[in-house]
Amino acid sequence: MKRYLVISFLVGTVVGLFGIFQVQRSGDTSAVIKQAETKLAKAFELKPIVIPPSLKGKAKNIVQIAPAWSEVEDISKSLTWHNKRIAEAKAMLLYGSYYDKMDSHIWEQKESLANSPWLVEESGEFFLKRLYGGSVYASVSFAVTFLFLLLISWSWRFLLARIRELSDAIRGK
Repeated sequence: MKRYLVISFLVGTVVGLFGIFQVQRSGDTSAVIKQAETKLAKAFELKPIVIPPSLKGKAKNIVQIAPAWSEVEDISKSLTWHNKRIAEAKAMLLYGSYYDKMDSHIWEQKESLANSPWLVEESGEFFLKRLYGGSVYASVSFAVTFLFLLLISWSWRFLLARIRELSDAIRGK
């Protein structure tokens, strides 16, 4: 019995450590969100473009109105899935039309997504969530392993008892 507890404890510990790293963030910290918002705002600022030699004297003050969509994707890449969709929807509101590289599902829901709240999960909350997830993994795996070992040993003893009875019956005892 002591052996089963030790084995179950070891399995629970290993699975608990595995479980800690299986818990994913549901949101971003407020600092990361603020940084992404700042980068998005900066990306949509008017930027002067160098006038090509063929247009010198014909055009003045050429500016870039919207950034390339790849720049928006790079900014939103650091966010979690839900917050990434919100950032892209906010950027899509500033574009005039749909581009092939944009996500069509986000484009269709851009107004509602852009107005939805950010999912904020501070580091302390995430640490507690990971700790809780790891302890759940550990306790469940401990219980399952212990019960599995008990079931195997009891069924083995039951089988041996039936074999012994059969052997005794064959020998006439």
